[in-house]
Amino acid sequence: MVNLLDKKHRLLILLSHVLIGMGFFFVQIYHVRTVFESKTNFSELSRLERETLFTSEHSLYYSFYKRLAEAKSFARGLETLINDNLTEYPSTINSIHKFHIYPEILAAFLYKQYKNVTMYTGITSKVCWTRGGDVNCEGMGEPINFYLEFIWWTSGMTIFFLYLFGTYLSNHVFSGIATVIYYFVLHENATRVSEFPFARENFAILFIVWQIFYLTMCIARLNIKKTTKILTENYIMIVKLSLLTTAAHMCWQFSAAIFATQTIVIFVMVELEWLPQEFVLNYALSHVLANISCYYAMFGNRYFFLSINHSLIVALIFFLLFRNMERGEVQMSKPKRFLHDLCFFISITYFVSDITDRLSGSSRKDSSEDINGHYINLFLTKFGLKMPNLVELLYLCNSMYAFLDLDTIIQYSLEADAIERAKNYVTEDFMEENLITLQNLSNPKTTAELRNHLNLLHKCDYDYERYKVEKVKLNPKSEEKKMFLSDVEKLRNESKRNAAEAKKSTRKSKSTSDDEPTPPPKPESVRVTQKTTTDTFYIYISMQVIFFLYLAIVVAKLKFVLTSFVCLSAATLPPRRWFLNGRTTLYWVLTVLPLLSSVIYPGLKNIQHQYSSTPVDNYELEELLKWINHNTETNAVFAGPMDITPMVLVSTLRPIVNHPHTEFLDMKERTRIVYAIYGKQQSAEIYNELAKLKVQYVILSRKDCFHYTSNGCKMSEIWDYLIPEAKNNPRFCADLFQASVPNFLKAFINKKFLILQIFSTVQLELNNRKQVTI
Repeated sequence: MVNLLDKKHRLLILLSHVLIGMGFFFVQIYHVRTVFESKTNFSELSRLERETLFTSEHSLYYSFYKRLAEAKSFARGLETLINDNLTEYPSTINSIHKFHIYPEILAAFLYKQYKNVTMYTGITSKVCWTRGGDVNCEGMGEPINFYLEFIWWTSGMTIFFLYLFGTYLSNHVFSGIATVIYYFVLHENATRVSEFPFARENFAILFIVWQIFYLTMCIARLNIKKTTKILTENYIMIVKLSLLTTAAHMCWQFSAAIFATQTIVIFVMVELEWLPQEFVLNYALSHVLANISCYYAMFGNRYFFLSINHSLIVALIFFLLFRNMERGEVQMSKPKRFLHDLCFFISITYFVSDITDRLSGSSRKDSSEDINGHYINLFLTKFGLKMPNLVELLYLCNSMYAFLDLDTIIQYSLEADAIERAKNYVTEDFMEENLITLQNLSNPKTTAELRNHLNLLHKCDYDYERYKVEKVKLNPKSEEKKMFLSDVEKLRNESKRNAAEAKKSTRKSKSTSDDEPTPPPKPESVRVTQKTTTDTFYIYISMQVIFFLYLAIVVAKLKFVLTSFVCLSAATLPPRRWFLNGRTTLYWVLTVLPLLSSVIYPGLKNIQHQYSSTPVDNYELEELLKWINHNTETNAVFAGPMDITPMVLVSTLRPIVNHPHTEFLDMKERTRIVYAIYGKQQSAEIYNELAKLKVQYVILSRKDCFHYTSNGCKMSEIWDYLIPEAKNNPRFCADLFQASVPNFLKAFINKKFLILQIFSTVQLELNNRKQVTI
């Protein structure tokens, strides 16, 4: 009966947490939907205006979804993506194999099912009207509206799991709520979902948080497993971890780097004997299974076997297999042992990476499997260890791939929050030293003394360590008084404990017979082991955050992964259970006051800034796309800036030869050919290379030619660096804008863009001066 009541009690607690989490889930959906609407006025825009909001790779991902959603059947749409001759013309590629577009596939599948249900039931799924000749539609029946709603719900699920994660770590509902509040305070650094809804991390972060949450639970349960359930739990852990890891991999290529840091953390923990080898082996097997699943799900994409994470996982398995055997032969001190094993682990990782690269080099299907090498070269270039090429310079000019800026770091530290935290420490010290309770704190005399201490803190620029030094200088006896009171408190507690033990032994002697043996006390070593095992998952989370911080500093884009775990750490450390020995007041002071201060400032300011409208003027871009739709053939081939060509694909369905995913080897070369038009090369060279790609129209951006680009770099300066011998030549793009150039015909021009038509024939000086068709 008692067990039944306990189960019902646990079930009620679980349901209450789910209900609170679902509340935050809907708050996040409402928040991001409203912010997106206030910034873009999306509901009032025409279909073309909506599509021009999304640039670069975001527009490319939407093009895949749009083709699936608007296809006659879902199977027919998949077939067009598997045999895609629009994205990288003249090549025909498998887009599912090359890009991480499973979120679009799932969203399009759900959209098709939604349309079938509404058609069967006769429910109106969208409402359309005409404005100035353009068609506007609202409702879930509009493909882009359904896709955005799918993204808002994904973002809401991320908040749901963050709340559960925070509650689990501290075993208190307040920590879960605080995690969500911190997330909203740092919302602009936590997610780009309102600014760039189609970004890959918006989908992947959900599964990364979920996977780390589940792994944390598995680590925490290590000390309470029962022998009869170990085998079953191992299988369940491997399957669940592999599914969550697979989902994260198929949403975002950077997931491999995220999980590589996780593997390093797990290696450190097993090396320091904080985790058992059997558990770590199960973890490694789950990642191997995830990589195999991704390989088959993405039509044999070997990137998952060439990634750094896979090399680390295989090295970890070999390390575990040889660890015990090698340790029995040689005895070393712990620091030497750690360095020895670390070198051994790194050597195996390098060996595995080199072998897999060599074995797969001769049988690669396409250059999409060389992404790992691209990121390694980018890393070397970033730290000045390699001379950059054009694509690497374009990446380094992009703020998302730059080092983390100082303003963001300051936002993480929350300077106002740090000041409040320092004040809280001083207040706590004052109350403990003078044995003052919260009720007596309102006394005028006590308040005046506390104000003196806070003034001293202000003179020390709110540096708590410096404050303690200055306080001792001003009043040396205060430190002696503090030590004396501490000794008195220890003696008082010891006398109470001895009295309680004496009473307990007296009662036992009365109720127990003389011949019955008393049970032996639990050994101290057992208690220490249990505490260490219980705290292991806190160690794991702390180490994971440190590695995420390193990744975010190196690549600013990864700060969106870091922020979620910064919020978790801020809300759950120190854990509440550390203060259950009668010091709960101190716990609430340490957690509630910093939380309230961060909400008041800068939290409210950040949230207000998110709701501020940012009008977007894309008139010239819309004019360009309309011209393409009405004045070019449906199979006309386009090249141009990486942020414009995907829009041409989305809005006009014209084939394009280049796109923003320049991590692929073939796309690197195409980018060099197309962007040479902004350099100072001869027109004949540029024309011949574009003609080989069968380009019929080239789009030029006036901004890229004459001004700084959106990523802060000038194209002419990049080309001067890459080809210094042509530095004194005139810019070719300037000639195209201002004069007539042979073989390049001005077909369209406005304030921002120029479209050049390339002739389908080349006039060559042959013996008979005849035209030769290419």
